[in-house]
Amino acid sequence: MAWARNVFDVKGFEIFPWSKNFEIRNEKIDNQHKRLVGLLNELGKLLIDDSRIKIEETITQLFEYAEYHFSDEEKYWRQFFRDSSILTEHKNQHDSFLPKVKEIQNQSNNSDTIEEVGSLIHFLIKWLAFHIIDSDKRMSLMVEALKTGASEKDAENFANKEMSCYYNAFINTLLMMYEELSLNAIYLIHEHRARLKAESKLIILNNKLESLAVTDELTGLYNRRYFNTIFEKEYLRSRRERVIFNLFMFDVDSFKTYNDKYGHPEGDKVLKIIGNTLNDSCRRPEDYAFRIGGEEFAIITTGLEPESAIAYADKIRTTVMSLNIKNICSGFSNVLTVSCGFICRVPSMEDSLTELYKSADVKLYEAKKAGKNQIKYQA
Repeated sequence: MAWARNVFDVKGFEIFPWSKNFEIRNEKIDNQHKRLVGLLNELGKLLIDDSRIKIEETITQLFEYAEYHFSDEEKYWRQFFRDSSILTEHKNQHDSFLPKVKEIQNQSNNSDTIEEVGSLIHFLIKWLAFHIIDSDKRMSLMVEALKTGASEKDAENFANKEMSCYYNAFINTLLMMYEELSLNAIYLIHEHRARLKAESKLIILNNKLESLAVTDELTGLYNRRYFNTIFEKEYLRSRRERVIFNLFMFDVDSFKTYNDKYGHPEGDKVLKIIGNTLNDSCRRPEDYAFRIGGEEFAIITTGLEPESAIAYADKIRTTVMSLNIKNICSGFSNVLTVSCGFICRVPSMEDSLTELYKSADVKLYEAKKAGKNQIKYQA
């Protein structure tokens, strides 16, 4: 398994590396064998990505191409052999292959995992290596002898002698190598997929942590921390591009009396509702809604002229009123309301973040002092 762990280019890795030792010196059949091996390698790469549809397509393609190859190869051997038993034995090997592939394919289609696909790859590597090196090479050696005028019996003896003298050790060594290779390859694939899944979960977790870092847990709006970041960023952009900077500050009127009367759980519900109202009003990429503390909210945007900014703030104010959330202890209204103070101007070099924030806060205070459910602004 150490070999598998040292492989770093997983997608460039071949489960079944082709070798000249697999060539039987017939170009057509050799090319067909290479095609089968190529499909097997493609299947291995798809297994890494866990692409279910493509895996099934490749298995089907492998099945169909094997059928075509076996038929074509059998036609080739029939040119040279009169003894039907030799051809029958070879055809039986072909016939044993296709049902096994089909069986594993059906298992794969009915499974929620890809373990069966790994089993298929393991089977294919062993079967192809053995069949090409042992059976096809033996047939090829016999054909070479037949072409020199030898009888089928002499050709068979020649092939057996050649195979026993040299190929037996070679076959055993090579088959052991491919057995280990197949196990290492499958191990590598599963290890790679496990790492990808772990990385995916880590990305999701990091995204959640990032979201929590800038989000108010109760309302889902951006929090005060992110307000400070966006406030400075949009202020600098507005000053640089000479566009109007809009900072709206909203406060829920008589929220303490509402909490005292209806309880904190109901108060939290109100804050969520108002948060949704503000969030719904932010429809452009440069619109940001925040809960900056307690019952105080803010919206930062750009480009709204005073008249448009007044209409924007007033729509939020009237929307909250139209919700008809009872607040009979407010002292001035039977329903919940909000007050708003905002600034609306192109920042100058003399403006500072502190001064801009203070200006909007002062206007909010004026709106509260004027009787609540009011809008005050500075242009």
